[in-house]
Amino acid sequence: MGVYGFLKVLYLVFSKRDKKIFTERIQSMGEKITSKEWNALLLSVQGLSDLQAYKTLFPNATEKTASAGACRYFKRIRQKLSYDDELQLFNLGKGRVLQEIEKRLNAEQTHNGENYPDNTTRMRATELLAKINGMGDTLAIAKGEREQAERQKQVQELREAIFSALGKV
Repeated sequence: MGVYGFLKVLYLVFSKRDKKIFTERIQSMGEKITSKEWNALLLSVQGLSDLQAYKTLFPNATEKTASAGACRYFKRIRQKLSYDDELQLFNLGKGRVLQEIEKRLNAEQTHNGENYPDNTTRMRATELLAKINGMGDTLAIAKGEREQAERQKQVQELREAIFSALGKV
């Protein structure tokens, strides 16, 4: 069986969902990479090292040539892709980051069979979200809001004291 036959068998092994996802990803990358390069990246996404993927695609390569060839081959492929393309290929793009933050914003922990908010995880997710949105240091923001709330409370207490004093006079 030649390389083409092997790739055909490999393609049949992947689930329909995986095929659809990978097909969508390569189509979104346009004509940047060839189908053979795409198959190499596909093997890499599935957990094979660059060397193992290279040996799979080029079974006649010796150990020495495969080692050097894999390095050059994958370097050339990755030069054709932008950083965002490669992150998207491995499902590590912005959408995934936001999904993961959303999960953590709703995190819960179970104690004695009851679910409680996991405030530590939720706070960390909130800090990351604030950092992503350019809000800066969330601790400083929280401290400022706490101080403002304390000032408002003091002003309210002073008003009440003044009104009670005036009401008694």
